[in-house]
Amino acid sequence: MQSSKNSFDNFKSITGIGPAREKWLQDTFNIHTYQELAKLTASQIEQKLKEEGKIVSRKSIESWIEQARELIPDVPTNRQVEEEGVAKELVEKFGSSGFQNGWRPFASFLVYFQSRAQEKGRLDYQTLVHYMEQDREAFWPGIKAKELTNWMLDHIGEIVEFPEGEKEDLSESLQKSKPPAEIKINQVRIYQPVSDHLPAHQIVADKKEAGELVSNRPFRFVVDFDLKGKAAKQVTELGIKCLARCYEYDKGTKTSALMAESPWQKLEAGKLKYSFDIPETSLPKGDYRIWVMVTTLQTELLTPGFVELTAFTVN
Repeated sequence: MQSSKNSFDNFKSITGIGPAREKWLQDTFNIHTYQELAKLTASQIEQKLKEEGKIVSRKSIESWIEQARELIPDVPTNRQVEEEGVAKELVEKFGSSGFQNGWRPFASFLVYFQSRAQEKGRLDYQTLVHYMEQDREAFWPGIKAKELTNWMLDHIGEIVEFPEGEKEDLSESLQKSKPPAEIKINQVRIYQPVSDHLPAHQIVADKKEAGELVSNRPFRFVVDFDLKGKAAKQVTELGIKCLARCYEYDKGTKTSALMAESPWQKLEAGKLKYSFDIPETSLPKGDYRIWVMVTTLQTELLTPGFVELTAFTVN
């Protein structure tokens, strides 16, 4: 790991790190700043300690990294420097040649094809994409190359002005690929405590506002949504099942995770309005972004619904 020798941070200000441990971290990982320490993983540090016969609890190591994150100074930078930093970090991470011969990335996407074991040895699959420069995410059940490509092209379209012919072709392609019906989330209600009759937060889709929750205290979601489109009623007669999921993005650790999901529920013939309960969950202290989705395995007939909730602080 590269380090700037001109600015050394005092690791001894972190609880659990003394002079000897500070020197060990500097020598072992060639790091000298809080930012460099925060980029290490607990597994990296734990492995090196074990190799040298040193025993430190996993919880203590995670505490060092968390304290280092909190000690990183906020240095204002302009947008161009920030975007170039993100792109260069990706180049180093993936060994890309993105900056060679005058080329430089203007949009970087990290794609995950994920699997999760279910009962009787069955695997569920999911496609997740993260737009690095804009810090946006989207996900679909299954391996969805078409949806993934369209989503990325749509976001590139915010930056690039497509030549006239290409723009029309792209628009027509997206129009043709649209399923005959879609899920439209209207609002998400959050109950904490879970037994309350009135929601602690009632968030209307596309409305941005801040929210707070109590740490390590259970809360639950109720998702209200409609089926839209000319063929919506016909779709309800096909025996399609849907479920609701919620995901969280921890701004501190910059990691995403599935929080909870409802059971699969069969759509009722002719019924267009629904409310799905997502089982209770909880979060530790931190700042989060939360997404809620209602989806189905028959995405060629019914477009999943996604909504990004407001930014949540968990105290």
